[in-house]
Amino acid sequence: MKSFSIVLLLLTTFSCTKNSYSWFDGTLKEAYRLAKGKIVFLDFYADWWGACVRLDAEIFSQQNIINYSQENFISLKIDVDTPYGDSLAKEFEVGGLPHLIYLDYKGIEIDRTIG
Repeated sequence: MKSFSIVLLLLTTFSCTKNSYSWFDGTLKEAYRLAKGKIVFLDFYADWWGACVRLDAEIFSQQNIINYSQENFISLKIDVDTPYGDSLAKEFEVGGLPHLIYLDYKGIEIDRTIG
């Protein structure tokens, strides 16, 4: 199975521009409804965890990552320290952070990367 995480990491070698990643501001259920033809990308994170902060600063600021994601993903950034985030983290058995999960529009897991 092709790992979407590897695709994202490989794309980082081609750009160093600082921009803003566009995160979907809605629920997972809403993301599924919008995701026809796209992948639902979940980024489980905590503000206090260095690896999560670094992922934002070094990966999600890359213009090619931003462009690829906008074309292919409905991206949700999920704070595990909120009640909603904690509930989803339990549902998806999130054990380490950052925890990246890729789902189809029906909620079937395609891939995941931990740490």
